[in-house]
Amino acid sequence: MAMVQLLSKRNEDYWKETVTNAAVKVLSAREYLVAEQMALGSTNAAIATQLKLSPNTVATYARRIFRKLGITRRSQIAQRMHLAQ
Repeated sequence: MAMVQLLSKRNEDYWKETVTNAAVKVLSAREYLVAEQMALGSTNAAIATQLKLSPNTVATYARRIFRKLGITRRSQIAQRMHLAQ
């Protein structure tokens, strides 16, 4: 029984890592930076100031991130970014 649990845990860890890394790898470098800030709870305005971008540009990146990762809420970005580390 312990061996089955160990194998299941390995498979689960492998699956999480593979899926998460694949999802994060689809983002461009700039999208990844924006996603990191979104995961930390920053607003679009704060991200724009920090990365020296227009708020409209940040909003565009956010839409692309949502589409590429197949998510609909900012909290889901935080979950993906947390799993990627």
